[in-house]
Amino acid sequence: MFEYSEFTTRNIGFVTPAEQAKLRDATVFVCGAGGMGGACILGLVRAGVGTDDLGTSLLLYRRARALGYPTIGTDWDRVTEDQRSQAFLTESEWVVSHSSSRNYIDLDIVGDMVAGKQSRMSFAPMVITTGQLMCYEVINAVLGRAHGTDNRGYFFDTYKARVERPKPAIIAAILRPLVRKLLNGLMK
Repeated sequence: MFEYSEFTTRNIGFVTPAEQAKLRDATVFVCGAGGMGGACILGLVRAGVGTDDLGTSLLLYRRARALGYPTIGTDWDRVTEDQRSQAFLTESEWVVSHSSSRNYIDLDIVGDMVAGKQSRMSFAPMVITTGQLMCYEVINAVLGRAHGTDNRGYFFDTYKARVERPKPAIIAAILRPLVRKLLNGLMK
């Protein structure tokens, strides 16, 4: 028979019994259960945190649409291939602009990925580590502790074992057209 207190007993010391109760009663939302989301969920479950909420999912997607994500005004099951391509391009621009991962990946493959010729890249150790960092951020937020990221997220450079913060908005705005030109050139 499953006993929550027995399952989470080894957490005590890292969290207080009162904090563990707070984690038990928490409900969180993880957007996607793939590589990073799956690793995040694993950590959250092991820490004793409660499952996600459909309402939160809908709010997230609607907010993204309201802010001009490439699928604005389109039902999820009617997203066109062009919209998918634009979404991948938007995501790729963010990563190439803000993360040092551009120094470690084959940019020709990035071009093929953005052009839809190849599936998106993923390196399991980096994805799992980043998912676990996401887990820590969620736990800190639930417990009201200071945390290390904001709404722009962060990246984990596995080659230098360091967390990277996104560039300031003004620098990102300057880089965006250059990165878009680079990515468009790679797609040819």
